[in-house]
Amino acid sequence: AGHAGLSQHPAPILCYHPAQLSSTSSCGAREGLIQALTTNYRYNMKAIKLILLGVSLFSILPLGAQVFDPPRSLAEADSLDRVQYRVLYQLDFISDPTDREYVTQDQVRLDIGTQICKMYSLRHYQADSVATPLIEAGQSPRKIVTDVVPPMILYKGYPKTQDITTDYRLPAGAPVMSYVEPKPTLQWQVKPEKREILGHSCQRAEVTFGGRQWIAWFTPEIPLSEGPYKFGGLPGLILEVADSEGDYRYTCIGITNLSAGENIVRWKWNQRPTTRKELEKIIVQLYANPEQAIKALGGRMGFKGDPMLNLPYNPIEK
Repeated sequence: AGHAGLSQHPAPILCYHPAQLSSTSSCGAREGLIQALTTNYRYNMKAIKLILLGVSLFSILPLGAQVFDPPRSLAEADSLDRVQYRVLYQLDFISDPTDREYVTQDQVRLDIGTQICKMYSLRHYQADSVATPLIEAGQSPRKIVTDVVPPMILYKGYPKTQDITTDYRLPAGAPVMSYVEPKPTLQWQVKPEKREILGHSCQRAEVTFGGRQWIAWFTPEIPLSEGPYKFGGLPGLILEVADSEGDYRYTCIGITNLSAGENIVRWKWNQRPTTRKELEKIIVQLYANPEQAIKALGGRMGFKGDPMLNLPYNPIEK
């Protein structure tokens, strides 16, 4: 379900094998790509601008979106816990504050275990799953997107109960950075207002976090003190949370009881340890000058157009 007044655009994922873009077969693939990009003019203008600038098909960095990360293999992972509940949220966010009519969508999973919770992008997971057999066979699939979703995976309660581990996927083959921080202490103010979400009676709560004011709706009918991103600590599962500026909104669209259990895993991507502060510096550099920052990180992306291609930056935590 959409939000009134918002122009919403899901982020389609197109996966190509390199042979499809070879010199002998690239014409049809490129024509198909251009046709797909021009299906909805306003939605795709940001990507089309970059094509006109001559960005290679190895990777597209759409204006007004997060920096692109290619598929990664899911073949190797460490098992951390067992999934008890799986909550699916729709994430609507404004990546470009200067174009508030352009709203990007993702779906994020919250896997709740006995000790650990994991939050990750469903679109990234789907693309990685499709690409894994090719990667393991020594091939190099390419993912071409018209919007890119936030590249974070959060492990709440790992490695210690009061910790959050964040794996941040840097673009274009650059490393996956990882840091550990304490869970935030959220000073919620529970309000008397109530509403219904997915058939559950919910109550309003407010909090200041990450430089933003947030409004959450939680349901005591599901006694899980969890929620999307770093939110939690209420007497019930958070079914919706949004900031007061309208930049970010998580809305629950499904809840599954996985009593049979699946593993909560952490994929082995040669994560490079860092700190939150150092990662923030890298991300700011990526948005200020993507080409220079990616080269410095050992990535494989190159621009044929303007080397100073600034991208809007609107992080969830200011």
